[in-house]
Parts: sequence; C-alpha cells; structure tokens
Amino acid sequence: MAATAPAGRDGAQYWARQKPWRLRQPAPAIIDGLDLTTDEGVFAACRRYQAHLVARRAARKREVEEREAAKKAPARCSFCREGASSDRITVGDGIYFICESCVAEAANLIAAQRKLTRPGMEGPR
Repeated sequence: MAATAPAGRDGAQYWARQKPWRLRQPAPAIIDGLDLTTDEGVFAACRRYQAHLVARRAARKREVEEREAAKKAPARCSFCREGASSDRITVGDGIYFICESCVAEAANLIAAQRKLTRPGMEGPR
C-alpha cells in the first residue's frame, strides 16, 4: 500500500520514514531536498504541501469555469464552423449542431446520391 499524505508534522515525518518508491505523488516533490528531522524542514514541507493544495484547487476551479464558459458559448455549426446568428439558425443536441445552409446542402447531396443509386426512384414516396 502506498503512502498517502497525512497532514502536519506527523505527516511529514511519516513521509520521511517511507522508502521513496512507496510515496505517491506529490510527496517526493514536496520533501525533495528537505531535512525532515528539523522543525524548519518540516515546516517547509507543510508550506509546500499547502501550496500544492492551493494550486490543485485553483486548477479544478479553472477547469469548471472553462466547462461552464464552453456551455454558454454560442452554438457553431459542426460542418461549416459558422456561429449562430439571427440569419443563421442552428439546431443540435447540445454537442453537435448544424445550420440551415448545411442542412440544405446535405439534403441536396443525399438527393443526388439517391438519383445515382436508384434511377427512377426520385421524388417523394
């Protein structure tokens, strides 16, 4: 079982007693170069660990904000990459969108393909 990150002075001393290959990330980076037998070394390890936690929280918060911004971004057509506007209507399922002009173009291509593969079957059924 790998060593986890217990907090405080006891946690830093616990890390110091473990073999390096038994430590999970970020423990090796936090205790690298510190003398954990002294109070200064232990306090430095605690400060590094707190800084690591702050950075990890900030990264998670940033990811959430980016996801929310992506949800609020205006829809873009998945085919022509044009954004939705008052004259360009896009429809989609929340992930993929298509605009009216691309729908019309796709319908024309399907109709042309149908004429080539099934002669005499053009028109509505």
